[in-house]
Parts: sequence; C-alpha cells; structure tokens
Amino acid sequence: MYKETYSIWLQNSIHNEKVYELIKRYAKEEDKDSFFPHVTLVSHIDSEETALKILNKLLVKKSTVIFALLLSTKQALKCQSGRR
Repeated sequence: MYKETYSIWLQNSIHNEKVYELIKRYAKEEDKDSFFPHVTLVSHIDSEETALKILNKLLVKKSTVIFALLLSTKQALKCQSGRR
C-alpha cells in the first residue's frame, strides 16, 4: 500500500551549475533520476500538517546542520543504488 510522506529540504537559491552537471552525469551513468543539489533536513513525515509544524519550528529556532560524513557525488550515488 502506498503511503504519501513529506520531506523538508534545504536548497540554495542559486544552484552551482558544476555540481548539478556532475549529479546529472552520474545519475545518467547509474541509470538513476537526476535531482537538484539539496540537503534533506527531515524525511518520512506522515502529513502536510506535521511537515508545516516542523518547518515552522525550524524557522523560529536557530538550527545547526552537521555533516558527519562527506562523500563525493559519485560515492553518494553508488550508496543510494546499493553499491559501494
């Protein structure tokens, strides 16, 4: 059974074309969908109402995003496809 879920992304207002071109190239090589560069802050939210509540909390409170592991774009795409 399909269940609709929501995510909150952080996206630049101006995309870095070099990064986007790399994502498109690797996605094509791996036969995956391309996407705009972004960071997923919260995922698997069960309703739009809950997503809006979380978003409002993020907007009100100071938030810090910490990247514990940095991967190259190609490594990240391989991890998404289940290969290493």
